Amino acid sequence: MWSLDKGTPGRDYVLKWEGEDFSYFISHWFALEGLKVAKAMGNPHHIHGTTPGDKFTRLMRRVISREVPCDKCGANKGSPCVRPSEHPVMYGGVHAARRDEMDNFINNRDRELEAMMSFTSSWPSIEGERD
Repeated sequence: MWSLDKGTPGRDYVLKWEGEDFSYFISHWFALEGLKVAKAMGNPHHIHGTTPGDKFTRLMRRVISREVPCDKCGANKGSPCVRPSEHPVMYGGVHAARRDEMDNFINNRDRELEAMMSFTSSWPSIEGERD
């Protein structure tokens, strides 16, 4: 079972599979997206052909592609980055410019979450979020 718990500074949120640390996040919003990706991925021990970490990384790159466009290759939101030959970048990779834009996007989302949490007493705590 996947869970998302509070961690320590620099590893503010910890994604866990059956109590074992799987991934760390600084961003609250990105941690919640990571929990969604992990739940969709299912049991990491049932993944064949790649490591669970590689599979998770590729799926998280899709979150980046889904949210922001790429200025380097011109890919729109939801489209993968492409090489000059117009083939997708290997393994779902994203260009550095898109990652930088995603950092700005994540910071804005975290500020929005903080604002909602300060006005809503019923906002769910990240502590112990589980599927």
